[in-house]
Amino acid sequence: MSETSTISDDARDVLNTRDLLRKIFYRPSEVFAAQILQPKWGRILLLLVAISFLYTELPDFSSSLQATIIESTEVGSEFPGHSSSIEREQPDIEFSTAFILVLTLFGFLLLLFVKALYLRVVSAILGLGLKLDQWMAIVAWSRVPAETLFLCVTAVLVVTLFVSNGLFGYEPPILKALLDGSSFSDSVISYILDFWLLPEIWVIALQTLAFRNCSGKSLPFSFAIVVFPLILLSAFGWWLMNDLA
Repeated sequence: MSETSTISDDARDVLNTRDLLRKIFYRPSEVFAAQILQPKWGRILLLLVAISFLYTELPDFSSSLQATIIESTEVGSEFPGHSSSIEREQPDIEFSTAFILVLTLFGFLLLLFVKALYLRVVSAILGLGLKLDQWMAIVAWSRVPAETLFLCVTAVLVVTLFVSNGLFGYEPPILKALLDGSSFSDSVISYILDFWLLPEIWVIALQTLAFRNCSGKSLPFSFAIVVFPLILLSAFGWWLMNDLA
């Protein structure tokens, strides 16, 4: 009887997580309220790592696939009586893949911890009484929509470039620049509107909403709290670049 109850609880927990994954896109306040009652960030951390790994490796996978198709076609046309597919020695990529996954996991964990620790200190000063694991959950869930957007846009860009290169032998430079995360001009507006910056606006908006809901403070005050470390980091980066230059 107890085993059945445990299985039922686990199934209900999975369904609840799936429900929250949907609601984070259109009812984020409910998700953040649930994290305050029962913080869950371990699974979300693994999900963020998986998504990040996918959109990071997609361009390389597409390039490798394109090169394989081109080389196979050339071999097939050179030897008509032979199959167009060729055998080749594949490099051992298991170690590099595992290393990238571990590095991504560590990077996300560090990112979440630093931001959650900062919000924990602020909440302690304000007397909110929220613990570190609650802020870890809130910060982790706030990144889900942005990382999903990264993956979707990257997939669209990769498919578009793949088809364009396959059909016309041409890759639009604007799409290539977006995929590489580089600006197409030296203007300030271009740098502000870089593709990799746009999803971060979603993260800031969700974290601002979460802090306002948890603290009861005004929206401008909550926004200032959320963006303060980003301003400090940007100022430090600007100073470091000018100092090294």
